[in-house]
Order: sequence, then structure tokens, then C-alpha cells
Amino acid sequence: MLLVTVFSVALALSCAGGASAMHFSDSFATSTGGISNWTACSGGTSYVSGSNSYFRINYNGDSSSWNTNWVLDNTFSYQVNANVDTTYGSSGTSANADLFFAMNDLAPSVSLLVDAQYSTSNQGLFTVQWYNTGNSTWTSVLNSGWMSGVVPNMHIQAIRPVAGCNYLTVSYTCTNGFSYSANTATIDPTFLDNLTLPGLREYDGMVDFSTADLWSPIPVSLIANIDLKMFIGNYSLMNLRVNVLNSSGQVVATQTVTPTSEVTPVTFTTLAAGNYTVSAIALQYLSASTPVTIVANQTSSVSLTMLNGDINGDNFVEDQDYSIMGASWYQTAN
Repeated sequence: MLLVTVFSVALALSCAGGASAMHFSDSFATSTGGISNWTACSGGTSYVSGSNSYFRINYNGDSSSWNTNWVLDNTFSYQVNANVDTTYGSSGTSANADLFFAMNDLAPSVSLLVDAQYSTSNQGLFTVQWYNTGNSTWTSVLNSGWMSGVVPNMHIQAIRPVAGCNYLTVSYTCTNGFSYSANTATIDPTFLDNLTLPGLREYDGMVDFSTADLWSPIPVSLIANIDLKMFIGNYSLMNLRVNVLNSSGQVVATQTVTPTSEVTPVTFTTLAAGNYTVSAIALQYLSASTPVTIVANQTSSVSLTMLNGDINGDNFVEDQDYSIMGASWYQTAN
């Protein structure tokens, strides 16, 4: 699922924030330094089993580590594989494997926690919390409740998909097919803007982390250029909705934007490679759609032209639209 490249690589891809997309990945292979790029932590060791390398954290308590060479921009996608080998918590029945984010590079501490608590009863509790410095309290923005069918081998991912947005999209996927994903409740966007580096955390267990991976900012998967022909009026009063549909016709991504000119670029990140249809809808315009193929780690672009004149909203410009306009010809509001 993850790309296995040890050193950071700068890629000149389009990004939601305008900067070049930066990709960081670490397989923890001993041939490329093992865990030497990560800060020392309680119970942290390099562990090799066959051809697989891990960052093992084995500690009956709270232990965390971070890579200070990895940096966060205004969008990011951070993920890791985690295997809970041993549980010490709750009388030997639970342990936690987490992603975390910090603010201060010089003295980092956990500021946002994406937590997976595993229970030996094959249950999982998935939560997200952030530390509100304004009132010095931890604020919960996601709590899945205990879920069944969870196994100790899982993939954890946290995404901030759009610059300035006030939420994260998190997902937890187990090797047996279990999956859970959700958007968090509101997180202060200024807080998210100030996060500077990611890390890994273990609590009350022995956890093997493998292939940690970060994109930041996230490369844009798709740019849809929407041409609103013969627009007359105030752009600020108009909403333009652009949907991305998969091959089954399901909407997998959507954005509603306010145009600023006749041609409006709308960007989408984190789209998986595959075939899609892009559709655009706006009041008094004929809807438009076009197919597009997304290629991994590349930016695809499409252009759609929307025609004005659909006054009654039936997606067809004909006599009824003309009759509505004619009935009000040369009239003014009282």
C-alpha cells in the first residue's frame, strides 16, 4: 500500500497549497539506517524479521518518537502500518498504536493524536483528540465506540485534504478486511496550520511500525477548469458544484466553490488512480460532464464548458425558459 523510499524526495507536482509536493517515506530498513532518523524513545528498537524491518516500541506506558527531518505543510497525508504484538493495558488485554502531530520542532510534544486502541477480544476503539492551548484541555473530535472484527495488524492514515480546512479524514484498515473511516468534528484551522511535524506513539504494549509515509503538501490529483459561458451578474452570489464520480456512478469527491471569473479551476486531492467522471452544476446553467483518468502521483486536468440560459432548471434550454424571461421583459422590482 505504501511507497518504500527512505530519503525525502521533492517532486514538482501541483499542490493544493501551491508549493511543490514533498514525499517522505521510511521503511526502517537497517541497510538505510534503521530507526536512526527517529528520536530515541522508551522501548524503541530496530527489529528485523526475515525481509521485513520495523520500528518496534515495547513499553508498558506512553512512548513516542518523531522524525525531525519530516515537515508538515498546509495539507498532508500521513500513514503507517502498525502491528500490535503484545498488550499490557487493561490487565494485559489492550494496547494503543497511534499517529501524532506536534507543533514545536525544538521541544515537540503530542498536540494531536490519531489513536487506535486494540483489544484482545478483537475489538477496536478509534479516536482523535487535539490539545486546545486556549483553554489547556484535550478536545475529542472523533470517537468510533468499540467496534468488532478488529485484528492487531492495521493501517492508520490521517489526511488534511484542503488548505485551511477545519477537519481531518482518518481511516483504519485491518488485514482481515475490516475498515473504518470518518471525518473528524471541527478542529481550529489555525491549530492545524501550526502543526509542524508527525510522529509515532505506543501506549501499554509492544507495537511494530512499518513503512511510515508522508506527503505534504498533498499533490493535486485533478484540476477541473469550469468555463461559465456568458455569465452576467455578481460572481460572489453564485455557487458552482463539481462532483467526481467513480465507474459505478457514486460520488467520491465534491466541492462547492464561488467563482471569481468566467473560468474557475477546481482542485481535488487524494483521488486514487482509476477512471472517473467529472460533472459540474450551477444555477441557470446546463450541467456538464466529462471522463478523466487519474494516474498515481500525477496531476490530471479537464475542461468543461457550461452554457447559460436554463432558467427553469430542467437542464434544457427551450421555449419555457424563453417564456419565463419574456414574461418579465423590461420589468423591474417594485
